[in-house]
Amino acid sequence: MGSLGASATSVSAVLVGCVSALALLMIHTYLAPMHLEEQRYIGVLFLVASVLLAGVAVCLVIPAAQLLAWWSGAAVCVGMALGYVASRTVGLPNGYQETWRDTWGTTCLVLEAVYLLALALWLRGHGAYGRQDQSPRQQGRVSSPL
Repeated sequence: MGSLGASATSVSAVLVGCVSALALLMIHTYLAPMHLEEQRYIGVLFLVASVLLAGVAVCLVIPAAQLLAWWSGAAVCVGMALGYVASRTVGLPNGYQETWRDTWGTTCLVLEAVYLLALALWLRGHGAYGRQDQSPRQQGRVSSPL
């Protein structure tokens, strides 16, 4: 893929990552008060996730912070997904257990998967260390004719 195509793919991945992080932030912020009443520590976790997701969304648009933002967002998404599944299977501390009939939770699982797919797409053009793919000439592999 040429550098223009890689750049467009990178921008698209960042846009999708930001939108999914912001959607997750809005859902968790909306649900936090209910969870604070039901089981205080769950509500606090929702608020912590919201703050982290806000930071991820902001940092995804800052090139120097993108790599850390992507991986931090991935950790938050995986943690939230594991918490969701655990709360519906083995349960969480203090007897917290929910049912699978939760459209907000299912929506969040989809958004978390979308975020992780956007990360994979971004990594395809940047590699594990976050560097934009370069042409062989930029990498110094092709000698200059002069």
